[in-house]
Amino acid sequence: MTNKTDRSRDRKFPCGFAILSSVALALVAVFAGPVFAPRAAHAQNLVQNPVFVDGTNGYSVTGMITVMPTQNPNFYLAKLFPGALITQTVNTNPDTLYTVSFFAAFTPTNNLLNIYFGNGGSLQLSSAAGSTNGIYSFSALSSGDSSVLGFSEGGGVNLISALDVEAAPTPLPGSGALSFVGGLAGFAAFGIRRRRS
Repeated sequence: MTNKTDRSRDRKFPCGFAILSSVALALVAVFAGPVFAPRAAHAQNLVQNPVFVDGTNGYSVTGMITVMPTQNPNFYLAKLFPGALITQTVNTNPDTLYTVSFFAAFTPTNNLLNIYFGNGGSLQLSSAAGSTNGIYSFSALSSGDSSVLGFSEGGGVNLISALDVEAAPTPLPGSGALSFVGGLAGFAAFGIRRRRS
């Protein structure tokens, strides 16, 4: 047989525990929700021969372009001379956002590298404007069922490789809503229980 004093003490502990559990639930829902939310699958690179292992096969070339080996036998550089143009047409979905990325290296002379893709997406790099060797990227809409990726050299000599065109990641419908609603519900429960105590 338990007395009333013991019961009241038992009621206080669960109430305090309930407040802590509400806060913990809210924090877990807010911070862990995005981690466990469904994600879009990683997109595939649409560029064929992106590191020029097969020379310029798969590309349309105008002007002087040579392919140079590197220390890595699976990675080559395309060297674009003044006035050179290299393009590749890739299959795309109409009205879809794509991310274009690539490696570019610049010679010390003044040079200008123009990159374009799809429906007006473009990027212009220049060593005179401070462009340095590295990975660059930009986003652009496709121009239809197929889109052209192009690099043109406006002066000097540039090296390019690791060309990549992928559909831009899109959040899945409702991927963040559940964690947001769960967090709000936890905080609301905390507020209701706090008022009752």
